Amino acid sequence: MTEKWLVYLRLIILNIIFATLLKKAILFCMKKIFAIVCCLFFSFLVQATQFGSFINPKSAALGNSITALTDNLYSSSNQAVFGLSDFPALNMEYENQFCVSELSLLNAGFSLPTRWFNVGFSCSFFGFSEYNESSFGLQFSRKLSPYFSLGAEVDYVSVLFSPQECGSAFLPQIGFLVFPTKNLTIGFHSYNFTLSSISTVYQHESLPSVFSLGLQYQIDQSLLVITEVSKNLVENASFSAGVEYVVVKELSLRAGFFAKETILPSFGLGLHVGNFSFDLGMQYHSTLGVNSSAGEMYSFLHKK
Repeated sequence: MTEKWLVYLRLIILNIIFATLLKKAILFCMKKIFAIVCCLFFSFLVQATQFGSFINPKSAALGNSITALTDNLYSSSNQAVFGLSDFPALNMEYENQFCVSELSLLNAGFSLPTRWFNVGFSCSFFGFSEYNESSFGLQFSRKLSPYFSLGAEVDYVSVLFSPQECGSAFLPQIGFLVFPTKNLTIGFHSYNFTLSSISTVYQHESLPSVFSLGLQYQIDQSLLVITEVSKNLVENASFSAGVEYVVVKELSLRAGFFAKETILPSFGLGLHVGNFSFDLGMQYHSTLGVNSSAGEMYSFLHKK
């Protein structure tokens, strides 16, 4: 009798182990399928997740308001902002969408002031082995007067649609900042105004063309508000706004929202320790979950 119960007990334990392993395998497969479907969905809709989407940890916390943001030397920015810098800076950033590792973006860049203009380099990678997007950019910027700064960038972008299919293209970016008053900044940025596209043996994919107009107003030394309107030529326009409050010199708090088909609230913070800056930004989608981004910047001279 005892041996019979031991057999039953072993069978129960084996069933529990099998059910647990099966559940983990199903969840793993579903996660992979979801990532592949998302990536293919984005590519077929022409709006690749990375290309034309300017998000860094600081702007993400401000509702993606980035075009007129002046204190922002992350490589995914309006190129005109680098013309305002008097010191070299190195930056790295990471973004993850909806807690799916395959929907992650890595970005790194370096900016260097020279006698004639400021030059910058950037590189990024999005995706995973079955589908990915990468880009390499060369930036030039210069503050032409106390009221105007101009910047431009040329990117080499490539997309791996599948292990057997890939394509690449060159595309331009241009942006400027205008300073009508001491506290007001107007920004404009254009991504891929040449309507560049990627062609492969099997398909022809247009790359997104995006035009953005933004305003930044510095209310006082501790409070900043920013807003932006952006239009992808094949999508509805989007609107974003954000606010930054400097609690102390070393800590900034940020919040905002992004509105398109739905409204996405956002929040984040910035820490400044010596030459280092650390930024965290999060956006919340009521259906899909959380987009999170983090970044680190090192300035080779102390900010005064």
